[in-house]
Amino acid sequence: HTPDNLKQVELHAFDNCPILKRIYGDHASSDEKALLLGDGTMVAYAFGALEERLVIPEGVTAICDYLFHYRNGFREVVLPEGFLRLGNYCFARAGNLETVYFPESFNDIGDGVFVGCPSLRELKGTNKMIPDGHAIIDKNDFMVAFAGADVTDYEIPEGVIAFYTCFSGSAPAL
Repeated sequence: HTPDNLKQVELHAFDNCPILKRIYGDHASSDEKALLLGDGTMVAYAFGALEERLVIPEGVTAICDYLFHYRNGFREVVLPEGFLRLGNYCFARAGNLETVYFPESFNDIGDGVFVGCPSLRELKGTNKMIPDGHAIIDKNDFMVAFAGADVTDYEIPEGVIAFYTCFSGSAPAL
């Protein structure tokens, strides 16, 4: 149970709580699996409740840095409409992650979000940052993420001027 006046939660606060199944109080998500700050940033998760399909609850606008790094209990992530930002390395080394569903509202991505995700195959949704289901292109025209498990040949989208920590596993022929 979280106190009403909670303002901050440090990185990795619940990393060593693998049996935590429920978070409740004013800062809990509606499904009682996530701890949220006032701005809608998810800062902790009840990892004991993690399923193969990780559905981020409505009202979450961002996932903090490193939250799901090194977690292998899920294959899909579904981000809700109104979601804006993935924090630095938030899914890095999530070895079983295959598919991420993005809402149109998504508009910001941190560094190395999908680094070390060798199973990542597809980025789904109608978001303008995802032109082809494989790449995420940021506002600077940098290709910052790539979902290409099993892709052996890939054409970089027109307009990309640089790559930045984008390949999740082994890189295809470009």
